Amino acid sequence: MSLQNGLNGCSLKQLTEVAEQDDGTKWAYPADDVIRDSGSVAEHRLNEIEQPYHEVQAVESKPQLGCKDRLNKSNCPEKMVFVVSILTVIVVCCSMMSFQWFLPYLYTAYLSVLIPIRAYKYTNLKWQFFLADWCYVANAMSILFLWAAPYKSNYFMIVFGVTNGPVTWSIVLFRNCLVPHSIERMTCLIIHLMPSLITYLVRWYPTETSQHWYQDFANTTRMEMATGWEFLWLVAVPLACYMCHLVLYLALFVWALGSTFSSSEYLNNYTFIAYQSNNVFSRAIRCKGGKFRFLVYMIFQGIYASITIAMTWLWFNFWIAHIVFLCFVFTIATYNGSTYYLDLFPKKAFESDPYRLCGKTPE
Repeated sequence: MSLQNGLNGCSLKQLTEVAEQDDGTKWAYPADDVIRDSGSVAEHRLNEIEQPYHEVQAVESKPQLGCKDRLNKSNCPEKMVFVVSILTVIVVCCSMMSFQWFLPYLYTAYLSVLIPIRAYKYTNLKWQFFLADWCYVANAMSILFLWAAPYKSNYFMIVFGVTNGPVTWSIVLFRNCLVPHSIERMTCLIIHLMPSLITYLVRWYPTETSQHWYQDFANTTRMEMATGWEFLWLVAVPLACYMCHLVLYLALFVWALGSTFSSSEYLNNYTFIAYQSNNVFSRAIRCKGGKFRFLVYMIFQGIYASITIAMTWLWFNFWIAHIVFLCFVFTIATYNGSTYYLDLFPKKAFESDPYRLCGKTPE
């Protein structure tokens, strides 16, 4: 095309030289400068055509990793987390059925490792306000019960209401998922589910759970707890604790650290729920909040805590209700994990590298 455009700009006289033979026949030959110019144009076009070929040849000459090499080279931490997570699920299931005494030790060990890791990570990401959420307070209360007051039946009922209420229901509300390769998601699941599993064992299997503990756990059978004060320690006091935490959270972070707390630089539970999350709770706040969005957030938190803590009376008094509830929550977490692996995970992998997932180049 370049050669044709270059030739079109020349006249016929410029392009030809006329030669006359002896018999009078005249022949027209291309001029020398035209031949020279056309040769340069043709050579330039040839270089343009060959350039992609050399680029492709250079790409193909690079050594491509096969599937096995790529898998062996990358994602080693995720593989280790996956193995530990699967082993944890197996051990927890066996502990719930056979050796109940082991679960408090496992829970304590995991919190001792995972909470410092999360605190370090969240501080670097400027998410440290999340560490003041209610679930961490509930886990601290659970550890305090295990290691300081395992014999206190009244305190156990408070911990039971706290952990089996808002904390466990957060798995459903915030879509916690069983994703074994992710330490972040497994930490969330352990924080929200393990305390309720501990209270389940202490409530229904106190003797077996106390077998290798330093002191016997409180034996909270229905006969012993039929005193009339059950509602107070199981529902009223946990709800009061939740409301006190909500007020302290409001006073410390919203009033005392107002500009820092509301800054987009620091992510916290309120900004995540009100602006980023997509569950029913979050959509209701965005729809009905307006300029009173934080007030609506506080009201919804109170309603959510009241309903979930009131339901713990059923879990505490009926074994079948408690075990069905825990199985339901774990099923939801497992389903959320399957959604991650089957819907979200392949999409992310394809978007990151659609052609070379296994060392192949597009044809």
